[in-house]
Amino acid sequence: MNLEDTSEKLSLKKYINQLNDSFDSDELLVETFMKIIGQWPLKSENFDNIEYQYWVNDEAFNWHLLASRLIFSITETTNKQILNELLHSTYLLPGSDQGKIINLFPPDKYRAHLNFIYGVVLEEVIICFNEMEKHKDVINQFHASDVINAVYLDLYGYNFSELIRIYEFEKKIKLDKFDSLYSHYDFLYWSWKYRLKKSTPEKIAYDSQSGINFLMNLSK
Repeated sequence: MNLEDTSEKLSLKKYINQLNDSFDSDELLVETFMKIIGQWPLKSENFDNIEYQYWVNDEAFNWHLLASRLIFSITETTNKQILNELLHSTYLLPGSDQGKIINLFPPDKYRAHLNFIYGVVLEEVIICFNEMEKHKDVINQFHASDVINAVYLDLYGYNFSELIRIYEFEKKIKLDKFDSLYSHYDFLYWSWKYRLKKSTPEKIAYDSQSGINFLMNLSK
């Protein structure tokens, strides 16, 4: 272990120790917690024999995953409970709880957070929404096995298998299956960027709003 590694570990431990302190208010605890997430230097780490990938393609920041890892490390029971409640109540939709984040994250991490929301969370919602819409037409137009291909054709211009082949070619990998949540996120994020390049502004806006409306209805 070199000096730089030791210094970084001490710095990370200092962050965790802060979250075990007593705070004058819940708001101050939450503010400290969010600032630590904004300052966290690692994009991935192995903690307690679990591999955590906080960034997708070095562009999208999954702060919820980092928050879960930090909360797991907290030993002060009350603080852990308050932050768990925060994590489970924070609304992920664009424009909802963004005020909490935009003032506490550095600009680059806030942009990366938005990339994760739009490029991973919302992209998966858009696929699910379109799949449900297509299922309504299964009896009249599709065999059930063709629904997912119809969705991908509509969103990306290729069926699922064809899009996977393009993804493999661009990423220079061979993908037999999604062997981790991170690999699935990486494909979703790549798919979002591919859709932005290939689709029209009108269709991008329509699909995004359809996904947001669908997610809002689920949250009611």
